[in-house]
Amino acid sequence: MRMKKKPLNLLVDVELVKKAREHGLVISKFLENKLQEYFSFIDAVSKVKVSEVGSERFELSTSAMSRRRHNH
Repeated sequence: MRMKKKPLNLLVDVELVKKAREHGLVISKFLENKLQEYFSFIDAVSKVKVSEVGSERFELSTSAMSRRRHNH
């Protein structure tokens, strides 16, 4: 299945564009690949946080609540 593409205008430092072209990079494809990598990383990190930290958050919040009860 072919992805639908949207035209986009960007302002990029002239020297970076020059270097990208010297290295044979297609800037739009490079950006697309980097955005895919970034969102894959963010998705993976958020899954780890929810699965590993989620239960810890619950424990911390319930222990904080019990401390409040004991202090009053």
